[in-house]
Amino acid sequence: MRGQQVDLGFLRRLYRTTLISGGLVTLLLCATANSKWVVNYALGVFIGVGFLKVTELFVTQTYRAPHEAPPKRRWAGILMVGKYGVLLATLYLLARLRYLDGVLLAAGIATLHVVFTLKVFGILLTGSQQLSATKGRQK
Repeated sequence: MRGQQVDLGFLRRLYRTTLISGGLVTLLLCATANSKWVVNYALGVFIGVGFLKVTELFVTQTYRAPHEAPPKRRWAGILMVGKYGVLLATLYLLARLRYLDGVLLAAGIATLHVVFTLKVFGILLTGSQQLSATKGRQK
């Protein structure tokens, strides 16, 4: 049970950190760049976080332990497919309005992945330091 709490807490921290860092970069872009860049980057951050949230809902609603009751919600699969429709609609709308900047949109989506990678490295470094401290005390 404790492992599940840590995992859910990790995802909450990942969402929060991604939105905060994405918001700070968006504010920086507001001060230095044009509105096209700001919109594309902010949409990229929201799309990245939205994709992860939908995947989290899908996993928590479809995968159960053998002794648990089957999930009651069948909409999770529809959301997994529907997220690509939202992405395509966003790309189409931005292209129609001649507001699409693929590099900034991709950078916004990549923000989640960068934050995730940095958090995992932080966990690995913290865990190895705690392990070293524990071994040092045992000697």
